[in-house]
Amino acid sequence: MKYKKIINSNKEDLEKKYPWLKDADFRNAIICDKGPYITWENGTWKGGTWKDGIWKDGIWEYGIWKDGIWEGGQMWNNLDQEYQEVTQKENNKFFKLNK
Repeated sequence: MKYKKIINSNKEDLEKKYPWLKDADFRNAIICDKGPYITWENGTWKGGTWKDGIWKDGIWEYGIWKDGIWEGGQMWNNLDQEYQEVTQKENNKFFKLNK
């Protein structure tokens, strides 16, 4: 299932307001509509372009990160062939893999 839970909205309104979600591939997402942006509470992002919002937790497998704030979660590391915890540095542009 694409959406596990939508807070403060519904699927139709969410995808109308943030059309890039409709085109993205993800599973079991828990998303909260905060008004001018969304928060990704949890779920697995499998592909597509993340355009903006706050990523609180979840798994990022593949895709393009265009803009937003990364607070926590895991990303797939192709070199090590495993998921790794990731944090965002202060300049909001670079990620640090936590081993």
